[in-house]
Amino acid sequence: MIGEELFFNSDGNVDVEAMWDERETRNVPPNPPPPAAQPRWLDGKCIAQIAVSECINCRSWHAQAVMRFLIDSANRKNGACYPSNETIAQAVHCSERTVQRATRWWCGRAYKVNGEIIPFLSIAVKGRERSDGTKESNAYHIGWLPLIAFARDHHYRLRVRRHAASIVKTTNVKCVA
Repeated sequence: MIGEELFFNSDGNVDVEAMWDERETRNVPPNPPPPAAQPRWLDGKCIAQIAVSECINCRSWHAQAVMRFLIDSANRKNGACYPSNETIAQAVHCSERTVQRATRWWCGRAYKVNGEIIPFLSIAVKGRERSDGTKESNAYHIGWLPLIAFARDHHYRLRVRRHAASIVKTTNVKCVA
């Protein structure tokens, strides 16, 4: 009964805001993408997409597609990102094993930001096995700052480098990845 009170308002309609507020996040610390440094500039999520698609040589379009899907599915408000390997595989048209290899590749790569080496991707919470034998999806933390710093240092467009540099310079949030 308590759950029904949380998800339905007094009129009997679904209360979507209450559902999002009360959704269990499995104790995953927030990791939101950095906002744009100025209005009408590229934000951190957009620059991270550009870094993955145009700057970083993954040697595999699958690895690139997996990371782009993870960046795209990350919540702009709190950075929550936990798609299952099956969901990722269906979205990028590859096998679950390829998704596992790609996430392992991204977790093994890092970039130096302000003297600290930060991985491009990390698994914040490993998926647990449920009592019915199915597995929960992993909770991913995207390394926003290393991706943005990589674009700052390696992108061919001055505009992207300038926007990325201003985000890295103004970001006072500690990267959790």
